Amino acid sequence: MVHRAASPFVVLALSITLIGAFLTIPSTQRVAAQPPAEPVSQIATWTLDTVQDWQAGTTTNLLISNNVNGELRLDAEQESGGFVSSPFAATFPFNAAGAVWRADIPTGTTLTLELRGRETLPTPEETLSDAGWGPWVELISGDARSQADDGAFAVPDVIPFPPGTRYLQLRARFESDSILASATLNEITIAILIRSRGRRLRPDYHRYRYAAVPRP
Repeated sequence: MVHRAASPFVVLALSITLIGAFLTIPSTQRVAAQPPAEPVSQIATWTLDTVQDWQAGTTTNLLISNNVNGELRLDAEQESGGFVSSPFAATFPFNAAGAVWRADIPTGTTLTLELRGRETLPTPEETLSDAGWGPWVELISGDARSQADDGAFAVPDVIPFPPGTRYLQLRARFESDSILASATLNEITIAILIRSRGRRLRPDYHRYRYAAVPRP
């Protein structure tokens, strides 16, 4: 399954740098700043934000609605549910990833997002098993938020993966104290990259920078 690298209307031209304390994302309507003197060597993105994206994965007790192009939430009268994406194949081996997502999490509900990776193409049987995959790593935003992008959640630092990782998978777990309430996941963008070995980037590079450009 081939996933788009952006929403239906834009393609992200994105560069990423290591984060010290937090991650920020300028507005997509602004022109991206000049790249830093010591950029990471490669970067790509994977976005899930439409009905088709969610339908390509596996859901349990979840409703896929077409609100805001496509979103995930608990189905009626369910207190827990989950989603596992189809594997994403990167075009280059990477060793780190970042994430930004939009979600609504009412009181009494939880949304847990996790990533895992592997080096080789999974078989259909391995897609929903642990065979050949690394451990699930939770995406924890803490106090990190996109500061100019309507409060989207963001991981405060990039997540390391073993060198040579080529495939990613996303898992979302929903729980609620009431069958009348549910968290909602609207979209998530994963940025994968190669971090330079043996070299620390300057601490003022603590940001994603991207600009929206029209699709051809």
